[in-house]
Amino acid sequence: MRWSASKPMQPLPIFSCRSFLEPRGFLLSLIWKTAIWSFPNNQELVEAYEETAKKHSVSAGQFVPALRFSTSDVGISGANLYPMLMEEKSGRSITLGSALCLEHSNQASVADFKKQLSLLYPKYGDAIARLGKLMETGIDYPYNTMLRVMKRVGVTKRLAYRAAELWQAQNGERPCTAYDLYLGICEAEFLLQCDGASASRVAQMEENISRALKVRWEDYDYAGEVKWYKEGAPC
Repeated sequence: MRWSASKPMQPLPIFSCRSFLEPRGFLLSLIWKTAIWSFPNNQELVEAYEETAKKHSVSAGQFVPALRFSTSDVGISGANLYPMLMEEKSGRSITLGSALCLEHSNQASVADFKKQLSLLYPKYGDAIARLGKLMETGIDYPYNTMLRVMKRVGVTKRLAYRAAELWQAQNGERPCTAYDLYLGICEAEFLLQCDGASASRVAQMEENISRALKVRWEDYDYAGEVKWYKEGAPC
């Protein structure tokens, strides 16, 4: 898959508590220095996700490929491209992996940035394949499994329990798939944004969450108390 100018990106509002209710259109946060685009007309990516969901009898929802662009933040120190899937109406997003980064140092050029941009399509394809594996991974103990996976990938304790309790309130204790739980873990990023976290902390959380795509979820699916020895960690 290649990046093509014939597949335009559509600007979306920034997914944050401060601007979540703003009218549709391009927004640039002077605090986060972040913007989000979707490209719903890219049928290749849309169909790849829909076919994966259909194969596993999962509702594809209204998710479309999207891209979050962050730059000039002191904590990030570069231009960063975060691939994701997003529901355009709700703003709900699914993290699809770590960012492609271009540091400000060494006089990075537009050509360098375009080179990074060209790497996005393979990244989407790989992530969608990983989502397919999550869709076929059954989970018997969702609450415990979700907590253990969040601990494994670096979500802090308070934030992990908030996300898990939110998921449990909405879905109960019935068996599910690792994909269902991954969607719940992605909500942790939104909770962090609602707390007013800095751009660098949100970016790091997105990186941490994306690690769950590569976790062997079945290794964390068992009954028993979840032990979290590191107490008092900030969310």
